[in-house]
This record gives sequence, C-alpha cells and structure tokens, in this order.
Amino acid sequence: MNKFLFWLAIIIISISFPNITLAQDSGNLDRPKIIDRQMDCVEGHSGGNNGIGWNDVCDLAQSPSNTADPATESNDNKNWEYSQSIKYSRGKYGTSQESETYEEDSVLQRDFENADVSITIPSLWQTGNVTATNTSREIVKKKTVTTTSNTTINPTIAGLGDIAFNANYYLLEEDKNAPLDVTLTGYLKAPTASSREGLGTGQLDGGPGLGFTKKLMFNFKAIADASFAFIGRVPGQDTKDQLSLDAGLEYDFNPQTTATVKYEYSNATSKGTAQSEDMALSLDYKLNDDWKLNGEATIGLSNGSPEETFLLGATVLFDGSVLGGLFSSKSEPSSLMDYDTASSPFAPISARIISDPLYLPLKSQLYGSTSYTYSLSSSSSYNYLGHKTANSSTDANTFTQATEYGITDRFAIRLSDSYSFNKAFKALTTTGANTTSNNEGFNNPTIGTTYRMIDQSNSPADIDLTLNISPNAFKDKEAGGGHDGTVASGNQPITFTTGIGREMKAFSILGTFSTIFEGNRYYEALSNDDNYYEHQYFNYEFAINTQTRLTDRLSFNLGSGYTIADKAHVTNLSTGTKFLATLADTLDFTAAINYHIIPNRLVGGITYTYDGYSNGKSTYATASSDTETKNHYANVIGARLQYLF
Repeated sequence: MNKFLFWLAIIIISISFPNITLAQDSGNLDRPKIIDRQMDCVEGHSGGNNGIGWNDVCDLAQSPSNTADPATESNDNKNWEYSQSIKYSRGKYGTSQESETYEEDSVLQRDFENADVSITIPSLWQTGNVTATNTSREIVKKKTVTTTSNTTINPTIAGLGDIAFNANYYLLEEDKNAPLDVTLTGYLKAPTASSREGLGTGQLDGGPGLGFTKKLMFNFKAIADASFAFIGRVPGQDTKDQLSLDAGLEYDFNPQTTATVKYEYSNATSKGTAQSEDMALSLDYKLNDDWKLNGEATIGLSNGSPEETFLLGATVLFDGSVLGGLFSSKSEPSSLMDYDTASSPFAPISARIISDPLYLPLKSQLYGSTSYTYSLSSSSSYNYLGHKTANSSTDANTFTQATEYGITDRFAIRLSDSYSFNKAFKALTTTGANTTSNNEGFNNPTIGTTYRMIDQSNSPADIDLTLNISPNAFKDKEAGGGHDGTVASGNQPITFTTGIGREMKAFSILGTFSTIFEGNRYYEALSNDDNYYEHQYFNYEFAINTQTRLTDRLSFNLGSGYTIADKAHVTNLSTGTKFLATLADTLDFTAAINYHIIPNRLVGGITYTYDGYSNGKSTYATASSDTETKNHYANVIGARLQYLF
C-alpha cells in the first residue's frame, strides 16, 4: 500500500475537519475513566523453529485516566460517547522483517454516575511476518504461503478484529472518601476475528484490573494501573496468562489540555518469547463540551514491542435522546439560518441541498437520482519474468437509478441499482492475437439506511452512520470463449460508513471512513467453463467530498478517496488450483458541476471521475504461472438528474 497517500488522506481530513480524526480516548475528561487511557501494548515474538513471527497487540481500554476532578463535571446530560481512532504501528518484533499494522476502532460508551460500559469494534490491516491482534493479549501465528521455489510469502491480511467489552466502576474518589482515586475494571474479548487468516485466536480472553490516580503539586498527578488477563488456550500453543502494568505522570496545562507520559509493561504470552516494554506520550484536548481530540506516540523499549506507534483520535459526547429519537417522527427545532438569511458565506445553514454531499431527505420526502456514465479503462498484463503479455481496454456504459425516502428527519432508507453493458478488448502482444468479450446486465441491487446520529442544528457538525448491503440477485459470470458474461459481482458486499461533515452557505465538506466486507464469491469463467471460489476479505476507504456554491443555483463538487484493498485467496473448484490475488488499491478524484433547474427540486449535473489503480498480482504455487497487472487507470464521464418530491 502506498503509505504516503494513506497518511496524506488522514492529514487532509484532520486539517480540513479536525473532528473526524479519531479517538482512543473514549472517556470523559471531566472524571476518572479507565477507558480514557487505553493500554496499547504490542508484543512481538519470534516463534518456534520455523522463524515465523508472532506478536500481541493489547488495546485493552482498561487503564484509568483521572484527567480532572469529578466535581468539575459539566456534561451530566451527555451520557453517551462515540469515538473513532486510527493507529499505525511499525516494528520487527524480534524478527528480521519489518511489519506494519493499521487499526481503526469504533467505540460506543454509556456513562453512569459511578461507572461506564463500552464496546470497541476494531478493523485491522496488517502486512509483514508478524500478526498484531487488536484488543487481545495472545500470540497469533500468521498465515504464510510457500511456493515450489521455497519462497515464503507473508500475505497482507485485513478484516474485523476481536470485539472488546469493557466495564469501569469508580470505587474510590479522592478528596471525598479516599486519599486517591481507585477504579475497578472488567474486560472481555469476543473471538470475532478470523483465526484462519491469523487475525485472532478464536478464543475468549478476559480479566479484572485496577487503576490508581493521586493528585500532586503544580497540576501533576501520579497514575498507575494493573490488570490481569486470562488467555484462551490455543491448541498446539503454550500460551500463558498475562499481567500488565503501567505507571506515569499526568499534567494539566489548563482545563482543556492534558499531557501524559507513562511506562508500560506486559509479560510474554508464550514460552521463550519477549516481554513488552514501551514509553508512551499522549496529549488530550477538550475542544468544547461536545468534542475531545487526542494523539499519542509510543516508542518501544524491548524486542516484544513495536519500534513506534502513532495514534489520532476524536470523541463526541451526546445525550440519550439522540439514540432514542432514531424512529421519532418529531422534527427538531433548528438554530441555524436558512440559505437566504445566512450572514456570511461560511455561516452554518439548515438547508438540505439535494446536490450536496451531506444531503439527507427530511421526513416523508422522496429523493431520486438518475444517471448515465461512460467509462474507458486501460491496463497492461505481465508474466512472472516481467515481460508484457497483453494490453487491455474496456469501455462501459452504465445507467443507475437511486431512490431514498425519509422515515424521519434523521433516518432514511434507500434502494439503488444499475444496468451496464461493456466491451473488453485485449491485444496479446506475444502472439499478436486480439480478443473481445462483452458483459451486460443488471448489477446486484443495493439496500441501505442512513442515520444522522448528530445533527448540525445543535452541534458543530453532522455525523452520519450508513449501512449498505448488496445481496446476490444475479449470477456472476466472466465473459470468454465467445460467450457474454454478467456485470454482477458475486461477493455480496456489506459497507459501513461513518461520515462527519459541516454545511455552510457557500461551502460544505464531508469526510468519510468506510469498512467494506466482501463476502465469499462463487463465479464461473466462461473462457474455460471453470468455477472459482474467492474467500471473503475486507477493504477500507477514506474520502473527502466538498461542494462550493457560487450562486443559489450554480455549484461544483470536488472530492478524492483512497481505497485500501486486501488480498484474496482464490480456488479453481474445477481443477483444485489455488492462488493469492493481490487486489489493487484505488486512488480516485471526482468533480461535478450542478445547476438547479428548479431550486432544490430539480438539479442537472455533469460528472467526472478518474480512478488510478496500484499493481495487481496473482501468485501461484508454481512461480511461472504468476501474472501482474500494471498501468491500470480509468476515466469516467457522465450526466445526472436529481429530483425531490
């Protein structure tokens, strides 16, 4: 993966709209929270006699953070918290090969007077010869592929991590009934990660912990945590339970800003492997009563730790009425101005403009979009020696119809589908032969919902949660051998998207992060009549979309996105041949010009998209069968009508 583009996307989102950056700190800065200082311990090991790497990432969300006095609590009505965080780790973990881990965590927490409970849902993307499992404490063997030439391939793996449940009880409180704060915690990790892919062990873990905080002079506090985890036993592995300790200092620069430095230790979870030791520096900033931002940098002190770890996060606090109003039919009063009465170009507005990236229909509104696109793509194929074997191009014509209906002002459902016909032309450079194949038909329909969890009318931003599902409605057939194929994909994708954006009179910006589950896929290649099975995998997408309004009728949209693609294990069911498909990452740029024929009722637009793909590769047990795709890109132009009833 192109690391530069990945981090560029994160930085742009952070600068353009800082509230999107994420939160490991899912607790409240105004009272003790174990979840506030989640312990990020990555333990790496060199395992067995085969030299395969092992490690352990502990993202346990169970070390207490007493960053302010409970007496200063100013958000008693904000009893829910939603956090998102992105973390990058790099290290060799006692092996000869460097490994990288990207993590994205979504945390939902419920706060009570003297306790809190939370659920952490992690997504992982890892490369190298060491596997790091989020929110778990055990070692995991990474899956490898060995070719006939004795070359070991350590495939990139990605997917859902182990979901963690945490509960914190504030046992004692300094200045009221004890000389220091004492927090009791409980932790349970569910085996939701794939043990087959090496993302987890398939075992339950859990255990108790204690956290301590003591006020010192000059706004300093001493902090210490201890926790014990009962590790689920992995067949064939000598796993051990784990004791984790950390200690350090916190300093409050002011009521909004807190810095923490701490030393962290965890014993090894496998006989003969290294313990984890590191130093962590974190900075928490309370933007206002609703938003908190945080960052953390960690340096490893032992072979069992990553060499470096960086984290960016954000947390939003809200009251229970946000969730309770999911299916409410009542509209909320807005303190925002309408488009015509906005005082300045960057004043927030209440209008929902149908061409805007943040558009969501109001209750009982029916929205529709009809579009046509023409796409021309090009790529080159290479063999295992690096010699070009073919040039390919594909032109595609696609008609798409989407419909969305507002159940309430903050909850909508949608249905969309498309019909495509395309022609793929391939010139085989070694033989001079030309082949042409055609694919035509309906794509699988998409059924989705969007819930506006936080509305801009009473918050600095809109936060949308979107779920889309595309069930298999049509067979997946690849054209060839003089037979036409279909355009439907057979992997039934499920996409969950978090979007954070702000709408102003002259400008809107929306940042999104999507986790895309591509299910198991069965398809038929008509060129040889063989049937194939492609194992499930995950993709991840970061995107920024904007709209600039020149007048009340004329506007233009600009956007960019980057998709991180996983590797897929494919089996030819007819012959038994297996190969590893390295799927291409995608960088796209989008643009559109919109004109309101009838203001906010009928909008016509011209659209353009450029897609640039990284190299794709198919790796077989026999190296001479390997193929690679390079120089792959596509230009897409189109027209669309958007309308509202």
